[in-house]
Amino acid sequence: MKAAYSCLIALALGFSINAQDVAGTIFNGAGAFSRVMGVQPDMMDAIHRVSGLKFTTSKRLEGSPFFDEEYWPGYIIFFNDKVLRDIPLKYNDLNNELYFEDQGREMILQTVFKEFGFSVKQDELTKSYFFRSGFPAIATNTDKTFYQVLSENKYVLLKISEKTVRESKEPNGMEFLRITTADTYFAYDSAAKNIVKIKNSIGSITGALPTEKEQIELICKQEGLKCKSEKELIALFSRLR
Repeated sequence: MKAAYSCLIALALGFSINAQDVAGTIFNGAGAFSRVMGVQPDMMDAIHRVSGLKFTTSKRLEGSPFFDEEYWPGYIIFFNDKVLRDIPLKYNDLNNELYFEDQGREMILQTVFKEFGFSVKQDELTKSYFFRSGFPAIATNTDKTFYQVLSENKYVLLKISEKTVRESKEPNGMEFLRITTADTYFAYDSAAKNIVKIKNSIGSITGALPTEKEQIELICKQEGLKCKSEKELIALFSRLR
């Protein structure tokens, strides 16, 4: 079911491959997925069949290109505001691609969409994650960039986990590939439609949001927050009014 393509290593190392070039069948009208999900064909006609989601190389791979290796139940919101729910989703945050399962087949979603999310069960706990695009451009990010939404209040706390693939060597000289992750945080002001980058410190946050300096310092003092961790960032932004 999951035939592999060696070209995915090139993709991981920075070369882009259009999924349509490695695709099998384009859904025409009411394909199996359309019938099962009860959606209109015009929403589904740009979904392509793909295989080869795994890296195929003789080199050992350390790390994962996926947000989570398993498929989890989720939803997708398209730009026409149509919503698909209860879809098994898996997010490749190395290449910013969304995969789903349809009757045992792995698919890549090529249709333009603005938001998606899924719920991950870990032990006895279930945690929900959701991602959204449409924010103003900043640095190398565009309005098509997907951010993980961590908190929504006066400011939307956003996160990007940027993954890179590098070649490394074992002590014995054997080469392997290592995927590393670097988290970057942003604050989006919905009223002003402005986005700023923030770091894990009170000083960085007050510098990026000078009009909120007094409130931020008060909340941090009351809650004993130093904003060094993601959990503390969420606690702060959840209280900003």
